[in-house]
Amino acid sequence: MTFPTPSRLSSLRRWTRDWSRRRADHFGLHGASALEHWRGRILASMLGSALVFGIPPLLVAIWTYVDRGLWAMIVVDLVAYGTVPYVLFSRRPTYRARAWTFIGAFWVIGALALALAGFRTAGAVWLTMAALCAGMLISGRAGLAVVLANAAFFVALGFGVAARAFPWAARVEYPVLLWVMSGLNTTMLGLLATLSVAVLVNGLEREAEARVRAESERRSSQKLEALGTLVGGVAHDFNNLLAPIVANVELLLSEELSSEQREVLGDIRASADRGRDLVHRLLVLPQGRLAEAGTCDVAEVAREVARIVRPHAGPLVTIDVHTTPTGATCGSASEWHQVVMNLAMNAVQAMPAGGTLTLEVDLVDEWGRRNCRLRVRDTGKGMSPETLARAFDPFFTTKAPHGGTGLGLHTVRGLVRSLGGTVRLESAVGAGTAVTVCVPLAEPAAAVAGGAARSPAPAEGRPLPARPPAAPGIAPPPRATPWTILVVDDEPAVLESTRRALAAMGHTVATAPSAAHAEAWFRDHGARCDLVITDYRMPGRTGPQLIASLRGSRPHLPAVVVSGYAAEAAGEIRALGGATALLAKPYGLTELRSAIDRACPAAAARN
Repeated sequence: MTFPTPSRLSSLRRWTRDWSRRRADHFGLHGASALEHWRGRILASMLGSALVFGIPPLLVAIWTYVDRGLWAMIVVDLVAYGTVPYVLFSRRPTYRARAWTFIGAFWVIGALALALAGFRTAGAVWLTMAALCAGMLISGRAGLAVVLANAAFFVALGFGVAARAFPWAARVEYPVLLWVMSGLNTTMLGLLATLSVAVLVNGLEREAEARVRAESERRSSQKLEALGTLVGGVAHDFNNLLAPIVANVELLLSEELSSEQREVLGDIRASADRGRDLVHRLLVLPQGRLAEAGTCDVAEVAREVARIVRPHAGPLVTIDVHTTPTGATCGSASEWHQVVMNLAMNAVQAMPAGGTLTLEVDLVDEWGRRNCRLRVRDTGKGMSPETLARAFDPFFTTKAPHGGTGLGLHTVRGLVRSLGGTVRLESAVGAGTAVTVCVPLAEPAAAVAGGAARSPAPAEGRPLPARPPAAPGIAPPPRATPWTILVVDDEPAVLESTRRALAAMGHTVATAPSAAHAEAWFRDHGARCDLVITDYRMPGRTGPQLIASLRGSRPHLPAVVVSGYAAEAAGEIRALGGATALLAKPYGLTELRSAIDRACPAAAARN
């Protein structure tokens, strides 16, 4: 006699595992929770085993029933066995229907065996298995329900035994005692099995949920890490675009200009400032540090956003706005503008066939404090429970390609949480979506400070944050002691705008488009160089690496490192030590002068 080799046993186990997984998917459990999928696989394995290994006991049972004339039991056993392939392979029944059919077959076989043949059959075992399978395949409550059904059946069976209604009861000694023992044992074993399985299943369910949460948190962490890397690069490039705009506008504003020219330049500077604020919020998004100091009236923001969104919504979307003045609410106007705009645009995009967008702002008392409540509702297609569970995940989106980034709701939640508030999302397929934001009102002292800091309310039709009033002019940069300054940047526009600003301050400026050009210039003119201003990111070498190289011959050379993503440069600058300052792009004349003073405090004192 030969036994299966380990490799064959391994192949058999692998085939069985794959087969049960496919059967569970066939039962309609694809995409279900891990616990439900495992229940489907267990049911498939039990049905497959019954189909393959049930033939020998079926034949023995039929031979026994024929000998005793129990024709009803023969019919029941054949019907039960014939049901197995239907439950296993049919596409129609749901998983619960299949499971209850399987459990019901156990129960009917057990009950009829006891009723027709008495306590010497395996009827009690079949009833116990019915309770066990119900607890394992459905739920603990289902198992307890079958245990109660078993108890009720034994009560009815007891009345029949006492009344001598069953022929077999007259042929056995002590039928009532056998009934009591069988009933109590069956009920006790069924209850024990059901409770044990329920405890096991609940433990596995909690473990599976914890594993899913841990995996979700891991994926979210990886996405945020990737987001941080992506945003760092985008911020650097975007700030490189803003830097010459800000510097050149400030230089122009320091000249004699007409009021209309100043207003135009003020618009440009305000847009650049909003771009800088947006980049700042993107940079801190992965760390969740989003809130700025400031307060605003959310009702004003909601009305302004409604005016902005209305042209984008189209004629099929109606926009209703119901607001109550909220007074000073935590959060700047630009932050609330971003929150309301994200929610409103999501709502509009959820109603391609038209509908109603409702913006509501009022005051509520919750958590023992006064809160501003923003509610954004749409009558769109809504979200399924699966989509609702992932709606706040970064990069998760149900929109078509190029239709969204999946960061809108994630950003909203981060902003609101950083303001000490909450976000609640409610949705159902076909019933639309409602997002409720609650943020505390500002304390009186904070309201005064925030009101002084924030921009005035916008004029009709102008987006928030409002453009500041046209400045009368920016004073020309003060003339400093003339220095020789080397400026290094691989962006020609940034290089030229910085040269102009420094020249306007009275300095002699040399420029270099790369670290290699800077080193070549420094070899010839390093003795008369008073300061180096270098970009952080450049091809070949970083700014701190260039400074370290130049300080090989001039150890105390003052330097300013300019970066569009200051956080990435801070560590290297601290390692450099010495007279080194960090300047974030985009910067104006005031910020540039301040950075020079920090790098050369002694020279600043002389000036």
